[in-house]
Amino acid sequence: MRALLLDLYHTLATFDWSVLSSHLQRSFELDADSLFHGFVRTRETRSVGRHGSYAGDLAAIAAACGVQRSSEHFARLAREMTELSTRHVSLYPDVLPALREWRAAGIKLAIVSNCDHVTTDVAVALQLANAVDAVVLSHEVGFHKPHPRIFLEALERVGCTPAEAAFVDDQAAFLDGAAALGLRTFRIERAQAVASGEAGAHPVITELGALSQLLLR
Repeated sequence: MRALLLDLYHTLATFDWSVLSSHLQRSFELDADSLFHGFVRTRETRSVGRHGSYAGDLAAIAAACGVQRSSEHFARLAREMTELSTRHVSLYPDVLPALREWRAAGIKLAIVSNCDHVTTDVAVALQLANAVDAVVLSHEVGFHKPHPRIFLEALERVGCTPAEAAFVDDQAAFLDGAAALGLRTFRIERAQAVASGEAGAHPVITELGALSQLLLR
């Protein structure tokens, strides 16, 4: 095993969505359910960078909810939401020790995340560029998991083939996409105290230390 690809949200980082949701609800004058549906309807286009900027992502969400605001409003809101996002995201306690251990063992590391434009700033706030070899964000490369192109982009950046790599994510569909390319896969269930066992073709872990035992033994 020469490389490890890692999902970001719910795998490496935890995010206080309630704070951001409340801020957007006030800005758009919407209830939580309406806002959620706007996020769902725009998820795919936001994740491949189609709206050009974080202000554009927020404008797309608002439009999907039937809300109209000025471009100045969305520019200001993007600044506010970026500040909130970077303040209310954090790495799980086991992440940095595991990343250091894997790097010391010579394993190349890449973050592979489905996300919109704000995650560029989130990754900077988490100082991930200093902890891994590559950060591959879907809105920057124009493809999102489980599309093979995003996995191949990450593998190219770390100089490895699928057969030399593993992938960790909390979503079975994304793991299926990686497995189809030949990567070894693991599903992480952060909310579980005890791993539930096999999740389809993907062995389940609840923390990254368990993965170290599997990869480095």
